[in-house]
Amino acid sequence: MKKIIIPLFLMFFCQNIANAQYESIFGQNTTQFNIFHEPVSGYCMTNHILQTGDFEINGIYYKKFGNIYLREDTVSGKVYMQIFNYSPPFDPSRDVLIMDLNLQVGDTFNLHSNYYYINPSISMECPYIIVDSVFYENGRKVVRTNCKPLHCIVSIFDPYISLSFIEGVGPNRGPFYWVEQIYHDGSKASLLLCLYKDDTLSYMNPLYNTCDTFPDLSSVHDQYFNGIDIFPNPIKDNLLNISFNNCFSGLIFLYNALGSKVYSIDLSNVHTHQIKMADFSKGIYLLNIFNKNHNLIFREKIIKN
Repeated sequence: MKKIIIPLFLMFFCQNIANAQYESIFGQNTTQFNIFHEPVSGYCMTNHILQTGDFEINGIYYKKFGNIYLREDTVSGKVYMQIFNYSPPFDPSRDVLIMDLNLQVGDTFNLHSNYYYINPSISMECPYIIVDSVFYENGRKVVRTNCKPLHCIVSIFDPYISLSFIEGVGPNRGPFYWVEQIYHDGSKASLLLCLYKDDTLSYMNPLYNTCDTFPDLSSVHDQYFNGIDIFPNPIKDNLLNISFNNCFSGLIFLYNALGSKVYSIDLSNVHTHQIKMADFSKGIYLLNIFNKNHNLIFREKIIKN
C-alpha cells in the first residue's frame, strides 16, 4: 500500500509545482500605477495611470490603459504590451515582451524587440540588457538588470536604480517604460512609486515611501567623495564654488526642492567650477556630481538664504 501512496503523492506534488503561478501585477477589477517621470521641460511629476477597461481577442485577455494594452502570463512570469491606435487591426503577434521573471543571471533582454514606439532614451543608454542578479524581496521574485538610465528621476534619487522586474508589480519603472509618448509630453525616464490593486495599495517603492509627491530633500543621505569641496554652504554672494583635488571630467546637476533641474554642465579636465546663483530663489537645492562614466561620486544639499 505504501508503494502506491508515495508515487501518487509525488505525482500530485510535482503537478502542483508545474502549475505554480507568479503573483499577478493586476487587480481583479482595477489597477493603478503611480509613476514619477521627467517631461522634456525638466520638471518632474507624478502621473496616476488607471486601468480603463478589459479587452479580449481570440481567448487572449488584456488590461487597457488608454491605448496601451497589457497582458500577462502568470505561469511564465512574462508581461507583454501593445499600443493600439485602431489601424492596423489589433494583432496579438505584435505584442512586445516588457518583463520576464524566468530570466537567469547572465541572460540578455532585448530592448530592440519592439518597433515604432521604443523609448530611444532607454534603448540608447542600455542597448544590451543583461541580468546581474535574481533574488526574493518581501516574498516577491526580483530580476535585476544592468540597465541604469541617467535622467532627472534617477539622478535625483539614486543613479544605480537598475531596471528590474518585480513579481506582482511589474518593471520598477512601470509597465510603460518602453513608451515615450504614454505621458504625452516626451518624457525621458520613469520610476514606479506605487501600485494599487482594487483600490488597495499593493506596492510602494521602498526607497522613497511616497505615492504622489517629490520626497523631502532632508531625507536624502549625503554621500561624500574624497577630493571634492563645496563652499560656501549656505551660499553667500550668490556664488557656489566647487573645488576638485584632482583633475575632474564629468557632469554636474543642480535641482530645486520641487525636483526641477535648474542647472547642468558637462565639464572636462577642470580643477574648479563656479555656479552663479543670483537668479535662483532662496531655498534648498540638491547637488549631484557624476564622473565621466556616469557614476555618482558626490551628493550634497545646498542652502541659499
